[in-house]
Amino acid sequence: MTPPLPHPELSLALVLPCFNEARRLPAGALRIWLDRLPRLSLILVDDGSTDDTPTVIRDLARHPRVQAVFLPENLGKAEAVRHGLLHALHQGTDAVGFWDADLAAPLHHLPIMLQAMAQPGIDACLGVRPLWRADRTLLRRGLGNAGRFLLRNSHTPDPQCGAKLFRSAPHHRAVLSEPLRHRWLFDLELMERLDLRGPALHTLDDWRDVPDSRLAGRQWAVLVWELMRLRTPALFPQRVRRNPHVPHPTPGAIPEDR
Repeated sequence: MTPPLPHPELSLALVLPCFNEARRLPAGALRIWLDRLPRLSLILVDDGSTDDTPTVIRDLARHPRVQAVFLPENLGKAEAVRHGLLHALHQGTDAVGFWDADLAAPLHHLPIMLQAMAQPGIDACLGVRPLWRADRTLLRRGLGNAGRFLLRNSHTPDPQCGAKLFRSAPHHRAVLSEPLRHRWLFDLELMERLDLRGPALHTLDDWRDVPDSRLAGRQWAVLVWELMRLRTPALFPQRVRRNPHVPHPTPGAIPEDR
């Protein structure tokens, strides 16, 4: 018999960045967990999709605890997450976070991670994928382990894991007002901006790779380059990326459809 899930003490506004996710966005599972977790709300951010993702999102947004946000063009996952978090922070929940829209990490981890965050001194809970998984090739295992070795002294040992929750704080809106500089390792930059000092780590034993959602070889090279820039900023000066104008959220505002 499956043990009952822990009852989370914290309310959560969870961001799901979406780009061409019409076939992978599990609408049924999202509705089930909205029913199971009455203190959960979702912010679905369409990042300039060219398929039917906006239609799927609009349908989900009929639920009273689902908000749809449409970006004017494809800005990348980092900016989709940042804009989503700005909307999430306006909801006044105890915690905010982001999750991969394909639910590679099943949502039954949410109550466990929220319970961990309810402990004193814990201001974040970060999902971590298992080091060795039978469904991964030897090359992917090697690349993943090499990346974690480089990040061994970091608060974020698995930055590519899209399952992260943070306690809300008044200063978060200000530090998220500027675009993120890193496209692939934005998690590390985000942690530094939010000044999260006491994260808990939660292993996602049943993480699964969803087809068409894996990093290509060239993207791994970009990821390593960004890690070098992040670790040695004096050697790699960075310019702040400027994005097209996206209206900042205001309490009670309803985003316009594209």
